[in-house]
Amino acid sequence: MERTCDTKTAGEYQSILFDIVGCQEFAETDPNDQAKYEEARKKLGVEAPDDRTLIVRLTHPAPYFPTIASL
Repeated sequence: MERTCDTKTAGEYQSILFDIVGCQEFAETDPNDQAKYEEARKKLGVEAPDDRTLIVRLTHPAPYFPTIASL
C-alpha cells in the first residue's frame, strides 16, 4: 500500500487508495523535497506491527474497503 501511494512509484491504482489516511497527500508530495516526502510517508495510515497484523486507518467509514484491498 505504501508503494502504491508513493509519489515516486505513481501506481496505476493509486487513487483508489485515497481512503487511507495520508495516501493522497503522499501521492501529491514533491519527491524532490526529501523532508516533505519523508514526513508524508510517515503520516501514511498503514502499519504492520508484526508479521501477522496489518493496520489500515481510513479517512472515513468505507465498508467497500476489503474489496479494494483485495486488488
